[in-house]
Amino acid sequence: RLFSEIVVRLPISHSKARDAQGEGRARLWKFDFVYGKAPSATGRYGPWSLLCKNRQTEIPITAPLSEKYEERWQTYADQHSVESIGLSDGMRIMYEFAIVNKDGSFSWP
Repeated sequence: RLFSEIVVRLPISHSKARDAQGEGRARLWKFDFVYGKAPSATGRYGPWSLLCKNRQTEIPITAPLSEKYEERWQTYADQHSVESIGLSDGMRIMYEFAIVNKDGSFSWP
């Protein structure tokens, strides 16, 4: 449900964020805290880590919202709830979307 709320409340208006079918790709990140502080040793993505084990999911940008997205988002979140995925009040999350290349594939900024 969290992912669907984000998709609906934070629409993406970038012209290169959708393919010919009006779909895009997105993923969620969380800001890691170690004992209440940001980690001092930064990894490849700094203090951010992917929230879901599945790397990305499809989102409607200009495509109509349909039931197929709910199923895809449940798969993306591995059927977890907000609490069981590791989110709690006050956590910082990032919603990232991919850009479509000339060949129709997606790449991450």
